[in-house]
Amino acid sequence: VLQLLPVKSLASKLVVKRSALSLEKFLKDHYLSGTPVIISDCMAHWPAKKNWNNIDYLLRVAGDRTVPVE
Repeated sequence: VLQLLPVKSLASKLVVKRSALSLEKFLKDHYLSGTPVIISDCMAHWPAKKNWNNIDYLLRVAGDRTVPVE
């Protein structure tokens, strides 16, 4: 498994945090170099972010049902 991970990510002592990082910036600044990053707020615009926190919405679209989890 260690052979699949970028070498620099295993040796890096500093992991930066970036807010709303674009795909282009992620690829250029982190993916290609193998530099680890914590990405926050990249899905703030997704409708699910608002809708899935609304119990009335969930009841309207999913109803009162049990979903098995395995």
